[in-house]
Amino acid sequence: MTTQRPEITGRKPRDRRAHDQIERAVYTVPQAGELLGLSRNGSYEAAKRGDIPTIRIGRLLLVPKIPFHRMLGMIGIFTATPTEMTDAGAKLPTAEVKGADA
Repeated sequence: MTTQRPEITGRKPRDRRAHDQIERAVYTVPQAGELLGLSRNGSYEAAKRGDIPTIRIGRLLLVPKIPFHRMLGMIGIFTATPTEMTDAGAKLPTAEVKGADA
């Protein structure tokens, strides 16, 4: 199969750069799983369990970016990192409750 030159067919050449610059609002399930460090099969299993938020369009299963990133942000809230190391081990940050009488 040969492609005809645009000047012969009268069609404008397609600009691939414009298509590549579009920011998609969704990930595929394997792309989302890759961000989490999961395999392809593990990604689909997590989506099936509901661990990864998904939407279905026909047979296509997609992961919307906003709920996915919101889910990741919630994980970060409950994860504590050591603020300093002491002889006894790591000292974790303590939560400060403002406006509450102790």
